[in-house]
Parts: sequence; C-alpha cells; structure tokens
Amino acid sequence: PNVGAPGSTNVAGDPDSVTITNTLLNPASAPTNLDTVTLLPLSPTDADTAANAGVTGNYGADGDLPDGTLVTIAFGGQTVQYEYTAGNADPFHTVGDNTTVPSPVVVGTLTPGTPQDYTVTIDLPAGTEQVAGFGVPIAAFVDNDANGAFTPGSETVSNITIDRVYTGFMALVKEAQIVYAERDGVTLPATGFLDQAGLDAAAPSA
Repeated sequence: PNVGAPGSTNVAGDPDSVTITNTLLNPASAPTNLDTVTLLPLSPTDADTAANAGVTGNYGADGDLPDGTLVTIAFGGQTVQYEYTAGNADPFHTVGDNTTVPSPVVVGTLTPGTPQDYTVTIDLPAGTEQVAGFGVPIAAFVDNDANGAFTPGSETVSNITIDRVYTGFMALVKEAQIVYAERDGVTLPATGFLDQAGLDAAAPSA
C-alpha cells in the first residue's frame, strides 16, 4: 500500500482498515454467570481514568488517535460503527449522532468457561501519520446500572483491552562479509558482501 517515511502524512490514499478478533471469557472457576456484558470503545483518557484512577499515559493521549477514525464492533447479529472526535464529550460517538451517549454492543450473559469472540474493525482516515501505531481501548463490562454507558466506579466487573494497528512497516536490511584469518602465513583478503549462500560456503577458520 501507500507507505511513506516515518511521520509523513502526505501519502496518497487511505490506510487499509484492520479487523481484530477479541475473546471474552468468564473463567471456568467463576461461581456465577456474568449478565448484561457490554462492549464500547473508549478514548485513551477515559481508559486511563477507568483503569488507573487518573494515572495518564498507559493508553496514550487522546490526540494520538486522529479525528475521523471509524471503529466497528460486531458480535452475533449486532454491528455498531463509532466515529472518533477528540473534542466531543463522548469522543467515540455513534456514526451520524455526536450528541448522545453512543450505542453499545450487548453481548448478554457469559457462562463460566465458555469463550465468546467479537471483532473490532479500525479504519483510520486518509492523511494518517505513516509508520506509527494507533491504539483503540475497548471496554468489556457488566452494565450494572443498565444505562448502556461505561461508568468507572459503577461497573463492578470490567476489563479494558487495547487493539492497536500500524500504518506501514520498517524493513531491516542485513549484510555480512567473510573476513579470513591468516592461513599458512598469508592473510587472505575479505570477500565482498554476501548472501546466505555465500555465508554457507565460508571455509573453516574464516
């Protein structure tokens, strides 16, 4: 795809979307079911507040995720798409409605020892910084107050995972050269840079 130098944003095109599969599990040792299990994306700041009592930086900064990022959570027959706007009261809002609490994906009941998979698709907007990582925290929680929102302190059972995608890649190029030791009083010159076949053919004492 269109990949530019690290930090550049002027590469033509739009980064490909990435789909990640996450798994929910109520441990087999758990004494009871978990009911009203719910999924929502969180901003990095909200994730820090929920997980670390206000300690910042573990999930990045809100500005690290570009406005216009689309996140789609799918489970069973439910599919909800969210759009990220850092300046909103709820940075992740349901696409087409940035004024209300975003609609959650409701998993329902998790019985002990039975895993459930859901997918998260992250679609970064055109002009996103190249060769960088972008993390989206996803909250899975028991919605104790049945309001469809993730409220730190009110949800007695919760977990936050982070789905991270990368724009581009770094290529590592290695070169090797055989340098011969002195042999029979004569120091042989070094060879040129070699591929793996040349390295495999190196003589003893090289």
